[in-house]
Amino acid sequence: MAIDFYDGHRLPFEDGSFDVIVMAFMLHHVKHQDEIFKEALRCSRRGLIIYEDTYFTPWQWLFTVWNDFYSNMAVGLVKMAKGLEGKGILGMPLPFTFRSVKGWHSYFAQYNVTLKATILHHANIKPHSKVTFLLEKNNAKRPNRM
Repeated sequence: MAIDFYDGHRLPFEDGSFDVIVMAFMLHHVKHQDEIFKEALRCSRRGLIIYEDTYFTPWQWLFTVWNDFYSNMAVGLVKMAKGLEGKGILGMPLPFTFRSVKGWHSYFAQYNVTLKATILHHANIKPHSKVTFLLEKNNAKRPNRM
């Protein structure tokens, strides 16, 4: 599988280059969510699949922030010390731009997309949730079915 790096602002692909773009647990790592979200929409023909950490209460938000810091920094530093990971983890942005499910729904409503599904995954051990959003572009061309 080819891996393409980009500048974090403009994806190096033509409009509609992919049927669907998957954004997995990365939007909470950027302050410029609008810019990245618009780029993903531009490069997709049909829509987006978004995975994110989410919360329902202030306590869950606090835990989600702690979990993100711990998972990325503390665990990352241990892996780096053991030689299992490079120093890139030190540059991991942590703006903690998490949203509640309702907050994500409001965010998506600003764009020309239809929310097709919201799938919640509640952790049994940790007091936060993960969510999958299936978004379809309103101008998406559907493949012909025979």
